[in-house]
Amino acid sequence: MLLALVLLSLLWWAGARQAATDGMRVLANAVLPEHVFEPLREITATHDGGWILRTWLQLVGDDQQRPILILPPSTLGYVLRGLPMLLALMLATAGWQVRRLMAALALYAVLALMACSGVIAAQLAVMINHQPNLVDDLMQPPPYQVRAVPLSEVEFFLACYADYLGRLVLPVAGTLMIWVGLCPRDLGRLWLVLRRQRPAAR
Repeated sequence: MLLALVLLSLLWWAGARQAATDGMRVLANAVLPEHVFEPLREITATHDGGWILRTWLQLVGDDQQRPILILPPSTLGYVLRGLPMLLALMLATAGWQVRRLMAALALYAVLALMACSGVIAAQLAVMINHQPNLVDDLMQPPPYQVRAVPLSEVEFFLACYADYLGRLVLPVAGTLMIWVGLCPRDLGRLWLVLRRQRPAAR
């Protein structure tokens, strides 16, 4: 498993990471604007691999311009960091079973979409309420204000907490849940082998 993780990590940093980020942006752009987030108009790419969130919101004092938000590559890296680990775990326990690998990729795409939604929810909440993120001091409001109905205290707290879940919890916990859910028999056999080897080691 360690060798698979090392090889996949090398492949990830060699270019697979950018391909995954671009694919995730296409999926997010097809699902999130207007359907999930009404103020969100479009998701485009930056020159360094980040995302530009274009909104329908209006600036206070300027009805012509529409504000944008930037998701840097580092933030997207948090969301997608579980993908090479998931593939390594799948290969180590189930081998090259194409159907299960495809199922793992599909489930991780849904997981990553949920994580991205949490990050975007917090970004929009910080901009609309013009308040710093409650769980991340680095996410500060922009120097302008927008015309929008502010979120309630509960809604703002939930949006900020969704950012925490999307960046730090879902990519790891969700990866392990997908692995366990797709490889229960393989993990059961592995557990039996380890139990049999333990008395022999003594």
